Amino acid sequence: QIPQMAQIITPNGQIQQVQIANLPQLQSLQ
Repeated sequence: QIPQMAQIITPNGQIQQVQIANLPQLQSLQ
């Protein structure tokens, strides 16, 4: 699996890159 990266722009204008885990892990965090 190739991890997907997402770019999040915070309200103060900074760009954060986060790695998106697979769906089961993502759902367990909610």
